[in-house]
Amino acid sequence: FIEKDVTLAGNTAYDEFIVNGASEDLAERARTSARESATAHNEVVQAARACGYGSGTATSSASPDALGVSSPSSTVVLIVQSPMPERYDGIADFEDWLRRYEADARGSGWTMSQMAERLGNYLRGTYFEVRHQHCSKTDFEAHRKALLDMFALVRPDEILDKFNSLTWDRSTRVVSFLTMLRRYMTNYNKTLPADHKLSSTHMDKMIMDRMIANAPDGAKSVLRRREPKTIQEVCEIFEDFKERAPAKSGGPAAAGIALGGTAADDHVSKLIDTFTASQNAM
Repeated sequence: FIEKDVTLAGNTAYDEFIVNGASEDLAERARTSARESATAHNEVVQAARACGYGSGTATSSASPDALGVSSPSSTVVLIVQSPMPERYDGIADFEDWLRRYEADARGSGWTMSQMAERLGNYLRGTYFEVRHQHCSKTDFEAHRKALLDMFALVRPDEILDKFNSLTWDRSTRVVSFLTMLRRYMTNYNKTLPADHKLSSTHMDKMIMDRMIANAPDGAKSVLRRREPKTIQEVCEIFEDFKERAPAKSGGPAAAGIALGGTAADDHVSKLIDTFTASQNAM
């Protein structure tokens, strides 16, 4: 088995596209694709060698696998393809997308240098051009920081606008919506001068207001009437309302019944534990 020269493969593809009149952008994509193909080929060769093939330790004559015959001693090289990162659509929060890209890439077994080298394949438009012109192709941490410095929300008004535009789509758990609100509010507070920092109480109040604004219509009246003082109380009301929403056809008086119960309490406890764990992991 012969490994390919990754750099040579990339440069050859680049030159071929340029000679045939392709744009710099297209030629660079061809270079990246060729390098990835050569790298994947080398990984298969290395895996085959690790199993004894091509090194003189495996049977040189026709093997059972080559003959289509299975035997207990035969070795099978299995390559599992993990899900690849999704391409950036230019709309979603860029920092969130970079976090998912890194997680997917690590899950696929990419090294830091591979993450930096292949990032361009998942960007387009302005993001691709900026990355191509200004970012390192080998140091992912430097790569990531440079892109965030240019594209992430860094002005307080931008972050606050994003915070105020967040909506709960009802299909996700309320704890997920709460986590996003908390992250944007924390980032917003980091951008403020030291003498203008918001207190935890103030931030919690802003988060509760956004949650109440996104609550289902039936729950809004309950939230406003009870005037919850903590985020935990808001979560309890959200969950209580969700559990009892199907039973509201029992009559108008049902809306005035105090909501509660052991099952709901257990559910809310789990919700709060999940939220706490997610905050500690950030």
